Amino acid sequence: MLPLLVGIPVFLYPLVHNPDDPAPVPVFLGLVLIMLGLVLGGSWLTMRAALLLARVAPGAPSLLAARRLADNPRAAFRAVSGLVLAVFVGTLIAGVPRPTSPRRAPTGSRSSISMTP
Repeated sequence: MLPLLVGIPVFLYPLVHNPDDPAPVPVFLGLVLIMLGLVLGGSWLTMRAALLLARVAPGAPSLLAARRLADNPRAAFRAVSGLVLAVFVGTLIAGVPRPTSPRRAPTGSRSSISMTP
């Protein structure tokens, strides 16, 4: 859990204090720490979520599912850990801004390179 707790502020600090141009090294380090924390603490988080669900479960099927998750959280997290990491990496890739490249001006103009979008 420690990498997760350390990674969140390391990731958010450059984004909050300089949102226009955040430093890439702390952001990447924070993401790696968050991912490591999710992998290492995922079964514990699954158990805590299952116990919370068991307290507020509205019916018998939800209560049985929560108790089953709390009984063996490592196996439950193992089943979904690949999906959790795939969604995390996909979100990371979707959030990375695309580099802009200069576009060529139409033929017949003065400049061969135009910086307009």
